Amino acid sequence: MVKQITLDDDVYLELVHRAIESNMVLCSANDVLRVLLNMSNQDKNVNSENFPSSEVSEVQRLLDGLREIIFTISKNGMQYHSKTKRWVADPNTVTITVQDSRARNLRITVYGRPHEFYELLSGTNMSLDIKPDMSGYSRFVLISENQLPYAVKVIQHSYNLKKARGRL
Repeated sequence: MVKQITLDDDVYLELVHRAIESNMVLCSANDVLRVLLNMSNQDKNVNSENFPSSEVSEVQRLLDGLREIIFTISKNGMQYHSKTKRWVADPNTVTITVQDSRARNLRITVYGRPHEFYELLSGTNMSLDIKPDMSGYSRFVLISENQLPYAVKVIQHSYNLKKARGRL
């Protein structure tokens, strides 16, 4: 269950006023409150209901590296599906399976076929092995923090592909 609070009108108006002063007009009320309360974004949503977490430090660092892009493309974060053991973004452009017990990595599925990501990563020391997954999707395993910049590019490109095709 999501925790909610109710704000009086004068408190809400002050929050809006401070958001305008801080040039955070397009941000959510939660983000404005985080800034006003000096809460770092890194603390945001750890162990919450809308983003995966791990007790394994190296896996948590990988998740931390993906948090910003996930909340950029999915304002509500992700939802856990116990049947598939995946965290699914809304819109469904990316899923994350936390494999922290043995493999200690993240299995990521993105919208788009593998060949649609090759040009994006060509000319780099591409360290992601992107493979076909279910129809219209691809998958890769995120093992180390060195792979994070590539994973972020792939996730953003996946979102852009789905948006360009009018599937959002």
